[in-house]
Amino acid sequence: MCVKFTDAEIAYIKESVENYSSEFDIYDDEQELKLKIYEQIMLKIKSEYKDTYLFRLIN
Repeated sequence: MCVKFTDAEIAYIKESVENYSSEFDIYDDEQELKLKIYEQIMLKIKSEYKDTYLFRLIN
């Protein structure tokens, strides 16, 4: 399934992920895992989807 995001939606996702991931206090493995997931989301947005804004959702 593919979902196309607008520029405004991409900006919102980036801001949300950056804000949320900066609030993590690493105190257990679960929090560390969440931080890594959000960092991966940011990397994916910055690299693979920078020009096309096409996201593939894999379940």
